[in-house]
Amino acid sequence: MRKSSGDVLRPHEATLKERRRKREARATLPERVIHHRVPDEARRCPACGGTALKPLGPGKRTEILEHVPAHVERQVHLQETLVCPCGAGILTAPAPKAIEQGQYGPGFLAHVVTAKCCDSIPLYRQAKALARAGMPVARTTLCDVFHEVGRRATAPLAERLLALGRKNYLFVGNDEAGRNLAGLRSLVATCEANGVNPEAYLADVLMRLGSHPASPVGRLLKGGA
Repeated sequence: MRKSSGDVLRPHEATLKERRRKREARATLPERVIHHRVPDEARRCPACGGTALKPLGPGKRTEILEHVPAHVERQVHLQETLVCPCGAGILTAPAPKAIEQGQYGPGFLAHVVTAKCCDSIPLYRQAKALARAGMPVARTTLCDVFHEVGRRATAPLAERLLALGRKNYLFVGNDEAGRNLAGLRSLVATCEANGVNPEAYLADVLMRLGSHPASPVGRLLKGGA
């Protein structure tokens, strides 16, 4: 059945809209300008052979899209420590940890979750990729941090989701793991449906969770302060 022109975009219009969307997305990518100098042996006029050449404007601009391999950095956070002249009081700035007693930052945790829930990359394959990036980490460790994020960030939401779709999560082995998986998958799917980068959003939520009491967690997940 053919729909009226007002119901759906024509194929040509849809193609143009998709191309425009891609151009807009690419325009937000970080830009690195790499300068290329004409080689010494080629710095001669092709017409008269002269060598008194001068720059012509800023140069010809050629744009390419390049993949920069992901990397992991070891961050050292120096926490300011203050002491009172009375000698009885000492204050230390809090450490930016997403998980209590954890050694992994919110960006790393968010990457593990979105790679598994958005891109369907199993944790064992993520472990292999991290090893290539210079960070050997066991699959069991990734599994632990994945479920820790689920308990910290999505527990209230996951309880409801597990009740609705319990059969879909039987393969994970137990209700707690099912709750974590259900909550995290729903969280990243909601981000994608609303045009929000799930990795950036989850990293922000995890960072803020580290500095908020347990009571406002639901508000944080909704985007509250």
